[in-house]
Amino acid sequence: MKRKVVVKPKSRAKHPIKFKLRNKFVYESDDCVGQCWPSTKNRIIEIDPRQSPKDYLDTLIHESLHELFPRKAERYILNAGTSIANLLWRLGYRKK
Repeated sequence: MKRKVVVKPKSRAKHPIKFKLRNKFVYESDDCVGQCWPSTKNRIIEIDPRQSPKDYLDTLIHESLHELFPRKAERYILNAGTSIANLLWRLGYRKK
């Protein structure tokens, strides 16, 4: 007789950080496709919605990482954001 494997649910953060997301045509004004202001308490992320769905996901993760880790260098944020976006895209996560 095989033993039944019971998988316990992963513990989750008790107080996760909440972001406010705004779709805004950012590129014309700032020559970028997303922006955030890590030093403020509002945690607002603005993303240009005219990107492809995969690029939008990458930008969303990139700006979220800037909010969470404001002192990290751009090269680390860029690498981590694109790596996470590629993983989620490969697993089938899409913008509705």
